[in-house]
Amino acid sequence: METYIQINKILEDLKEADQLKLGTLSYFPTDSDEEDDEEAEEDLPRLYHQVCQDAPFLIEIDLVPFTVATVKGKPIEEQDLLPQAVPSAYGDLKEGTTKVNLDVRKAHEIKDVVITPKMLQSVDGILPCVSEQLFGDRKVRAVFDKVNLYSKGGFFQEHVDTPKVGRVGTLIVQLPGTYEGGLAFGSQHFGASAKLKLLAFYGNCPHQITPITNGTRISLTFHLLSTDSYQTEKVQVPYTLYGYEHSARYVTPGVQKVRKLDTSKAREIRIQRLIRQLQENVKEQKLGLILPNSYSNHELNVNSLKNPENYLYYTSKLQGQLIPIVIVQETEIYQDSQDSNYQVFRCSPEDIDALVAKKPVVPTGDPMQFIGCDTKGIVLKADYGPYIEFTGNESQIGWKNNLYFTTALILSEDCL
Repeated sequence: METYIQINKILEDLKEADQLKLGTLSYFPTDSDEEDDEEAEEDLPRLYHQVCQDAPFLIEIDLVPFTVATVKGKPIEEQDLLPQAVPSAYGDLKEGTTKVNLDVRKAHEIKDVVITPKMLQSVDGILPCVSEQLFGDRKVRAVFDKVNLYSKGGFFQEHVDTPKVGRVGTLIVQLPGTYEGGLAFGSQHFGASAKLKLLAFYGNCPHQITPITNGTRISLTFHLLSTDSYQTEKVQVPYTLYGYEHSARYVTPGVQKVRKLDTSKAREIRIQRLIRQLQENVKEQKLGLILPNSYSNHELNVNSLKNPENYLYYTSKLQGQLIPIVIVQETEIYQDSQDSNYQVFRCSPEDIDALVAKKPVVPTGDPMQFIGCDTKGIVLKADYGPYIEFTGNESQIGWKNNLYFTTALILSEDCL
């Protein structure tokens, strides 16, 4: 608990900890700046920003309804599940405990259910599409967790999914219904539908269940676990991709703006142009990409990369290393000024422990250049922004195993 609270107080220490300074962040213009300048279209920071704008965090697939699970031999859609359910818990990050608190989460769950063969086949059938769009063709497997029930008055405040070893995302199967309220990612709501709705997303993405004002929301939750293999087959499944509306300034965001993504060939062309530029730039020195996705302490290796960084890393054939970071705006000027001076500091869990304990930290190597686009958790002026205080299901042992860190991918031609 004490360490978690003090994380928000370490930035002043960082400003004096030159041994943790990794380098400087490149400014990049907004979409309205230099829009007629052909050279700007080939500018590396701008191009990376555009690719991140196209990066999905969620894929939505609709299916014709069918029986997905049974309890005691009867379909879950045909019975009152509430008497058989137990209250749902959550992880409190500040206290480092798992608890039931109806002011944070009012829901019920059932784990003793049998998933129907058709549901298992349907999940297996859409996983290649999930792997392609969210994980750069790295195969994932789905493991059933539980059935969630949100009846009238039920809700769950904004939270992220509990980080776990091997876990890279979540798959929710949302049953048809006529309720009001439900799942929301920032500005995008996924409420009641006549379809069987499958939603796969990264565990670090904040989401909530807005209050159910009528009816009951029933869903199945699966953990998406990473594997060490890559797929070659492609599955044609109708889907919709959603991504965050990244701004072109480093600001601590409020409600995340979410939009449907363009899946045209233009996105692929931009990615290929970016890869060529990355390969050229690292010939001179290491380059840091500030990633649009945050990573838990369990995911700080290149085998856990999400998209677009996964595809960029493996296609570019460069060497890479994941490092948790914070970004500090050192000049006290207006946020929209092009003269803002952003410094990037290494800030691993071990660094945080050392800073909190006032112990020496291991020095960083030669300074390098960073590029990136606006993400959750970016540091601005000695303000790390609000942490998400809750995780779904439970709290892990140790503060560093419960958080998702703003992360950079350090690229080079040689081994790091």
